[in-house]
This record gives sequence, structure tokens and C-alpha cells, in this order.
Amino acid sequence: MYSTALTAQVLDLRGGFSTVWSERFTSKVRSNARKAERRDVTVESDNTGRLVPVFDMLYRSSVDRWAQDRGHPLS
Repeated sequence: MYSTALTAQVLDLRGGFSTVWSERFTSKVRSNARKAERRDVTVESDNTGRLVPVFDMLYRSSVDRWAQDRGHPLS
């Protein structure tokens, strides 16, 4: 029998943006968010499934990059 570990992330949003930003995000997360802003990263939300193929392509390329970084075979 095989099992797969599943993970969920929970972020307490109480207190509003400033509390979440300063007290709940790590300095690395804040730094990466500022870097994304400087690079004009655009975030798009989709609840229709229209962007699933885009997500799949991005995810697969990330998995390949992570594997390569760790010396694992590519998918």
C-alpha cells in the first residue's frame, strides 16, 4: 500500500493586512513579495478552471527545476 502525505497551509487573517504583513509573514516572505512588486509580477485568480493548463505548465517546469537543483531525474 502506498500513501501520500498531504499538507494544508493556514494563515490567520485577523487584524488585517498590516498585522499579517508585519507579524505573520517571515522577513523572507516580505522580501520576496517586494521583489515580485519590483518585477511587476501579476497574480491572476481563477475559479472557472480556465487557468488550470497554465498552472500545470508552471508547476511541471518548477518540479523539473527543483529536481535538477537537487540532482534528481527530471519528470
